[in-house]
Amino acid sequence: MSREQIKILMADRKAERTVGESGTVDTNEARPEIEGQATEPPVIPPGIETYYMPGSGAGQGIIYHPSVMGSVDIRYSSTKYMMDTTERVSLAAPLEEGPMAQDWDQAIEIDMDPTDLLSIPMDGSVFAELPALARRTKECGKWEKDFIRWVHQHRPLTIYRSRRYKMTSVLNESEGAFRARLTQAARENRDLEVENLRKKYGSKFITLKNRLMVVQQAVDREQEQAKSKKLETVISFGTAILGAFLGRKAVSATSASRVGTAMKSASRMAKEGMDVKRAQERTSAIQSKIDELDNRLQDDISALQTSFDPTQEKIEEIRVYPKGTEITVNVFGLVWMPYRKTAGGRLNPDWS
Repeated sequence: MSREQIKILMADRKAERTVGESGTVDTNEARPEIEGQATEPPVIPPGIETYYMPGSGAGQGIIYHPSVMGSVDIRYSSTKYMMDTTERVSLAAPLEEGPMAQDWDQAIEIDMDPTDLLSIPMDGSVFAELPALARRTKECGKWEKDFIRWVHQHRPLTIYRSRRYKMTSVLNESEGAFRARLTQAARENRDLEVENLRKKYGSKFITLKNRLMVVQQAVDREQEQAKSKKLETVISFGTAILGAFLGRKAVSATSASRVGTAMKSASRMAKEGMDVKRAQERTSAIQSKIDELDNRLQDDISALQTSFDPTQEKIEEIRVYPKGTEITVNVFGLVWMPYRKTAGGRLNPDWS
């Protein structure tokens, strides 16, 4: 047999592919290709579910690329944080040639109900090449376990908590939204604390103001008494001087008595004046204490307002991981995802 005949024979054998022990799927018919892409989907090993992502329906030009898709219901439960909720997650990881055909870290999240997946491709579509690893049943069987393991490790439910205000974020609440709610709670708590602070100082203010009122009344009373004594002294001195001037003798017993009485009145007037001064000093001292107490109150209010600044509040980020038994697989298999090539040759996602 010539070398040329051997080449023809080997080419015919490559076209005849069968399912062997390795799980490789072959077909006896060569598929026609358009620009290196098949117009029929590759044959998939038995036991692997195959789906087609719905396209936009904008006519021909769809290019299907293979991915591994998993859709699961994840239950997050925590007695500590009073949580029990279920979230549906659908992810698709592109299939590529190489030692690792698919990488769930590169997966994209699909906002689509699994029941919307199609069982047949759109008319006029072409298909990208299916990596060799995707043709091996043994390899494909590991993907679902890897997917569940990845979901368990990388899809925790994140919640936020403020220990000071004893607040926890609600389901799907972002940190920004939680801080906004925390700001409102901080204002309410601040106003309550300020009111409690005013009540605490209020009793001290009442005590000092009552004392001030008593002392001011004493000042008024002492001033009235001082005025009375002053008038009495003036009258006493006037009477004594007038009596001495009109008396027949320069100094008589009566005029001397009047002068003595006037002197005593003057002494009492001086005493009353001292009493007024002391009462006024007590008034000033009490007023100073009131002013000092008011300054302390304002300082405490300012410190309190600063301490209730929610922008400075430390927020804990808590991650609740699902248990393996709390991950329920709804759909798992090979999914062909539609792309459309732009005028510049770039592939854009075309699923609806």
